[in-house]
Amino acid sequence: MSITLCAIMLNEERNLPTFLENIKGVFPYYVFVDGGSTDQSVKLVEIAGYHVYHIPFELDFGKQKNRALNLAETKWRMFLDIDETMSRGTQTMLKCMDVDKLDGVAVSFFRDNYLDGISLDDFPLDFQIRLFDDTVFYNKPIHEKPDCSEKKVLKFFAGRIYHKKDSYKQYRSNLIYELICRGVREMPPPGEGAFNENGKLRRVKLLPDRQIQVLDEYIEGPLLNI
Repeated sequence: MSITLCAIMLNEERNLPTFLENIKGVFPYYVFVDGGSTDQSVKLVEIAGYHVYHIPFELDFGKQKNRALNLAETKWRMFLDIDETMSRGTQTMLKCMDVDKLDGVAVSFFRDNYLDGISLDDFPLDFQIRLFDDTVFYNKPIHEKPDCSEKKVLKFFAGRIYHKKDSYKQYRSNLIYELICRGVREMPPPGEGAFNENGKLRRVKLLPDRQIQVLDEYIEGPLLNI
């Protein structure tokens, strides 16, 4: 039985070349969902030979990932973020795995985390559930996890996933997370977000060359428990 690789993206042109090279030939089927990229992300994926589905991102990562899962036509799905790659051991396992024997099971992979090329070796062992069947979906707008409460989760030790984050991109993501926690569901203008300042949400503009401009504007809204 086949596995579909699922991924969502939004302005990921920096990470896509490495990601696309890493997944090549590992899976028989692929689903890419773009949330409204304004860079070369869509072009890069299409040049690599994959179809891109265009679904506007509504500031809900779980919902967007579930949309990608719903587009997969196979029972089994593997989900990766664009800033992640697989080790050779993981690639080999996925090519050879007989998923017919995984009934009632989901698979988690050990993930190595890096920030600006430096290993976050003080992390606890980070296992991420990434391979599961078509009964599993993500459950939250941010810090989303696949709901595998009815599954036996196996930990795969013979390979790993590498998660290589950029501190500036992570900062941008955190600004978006704050908007989501205020119930905002529309993407702000490119390069904008907000941070929590004494309970208020203060608007921030991201400038070229990694510069940040804090604006004298606030976003209203209650803090949601998500």
